Amino acid sequence: IATHATSPQQPGGKPAAAARKSAPAGQESKEEKDGMWMIVGLGNPGANYERTRHNVGFLIIDALASSEQIDCRKLEKSAAVGRGIIAGK
Repeated sequence: IATHATSPQQPGGKPAAAARKSAPAGQESKEEKDGMWMIVGLGNPGANYERTRHNVGFLIIDALASSEQIDCRKLEKSAAVGRGIIAGK
């Protein structure tokens, strides 16, 4: 699981932040200022895929949500969604 202390990387090992255009001096984006993160776990629906490699993303999100007491039962556009705070973010 990536945490807020790590930097996502692009193919070739370049940090993703280095690939983004910088905002003008003194103008940070809301995400940069707030330090918000979106953690997404992908998987396939249906009993055929339960507890398989095809649903590792679902399993990781379920474990993380459970450990942080985040309810992920709300449905938004066919996706289970949960919102919470982890490590102050």
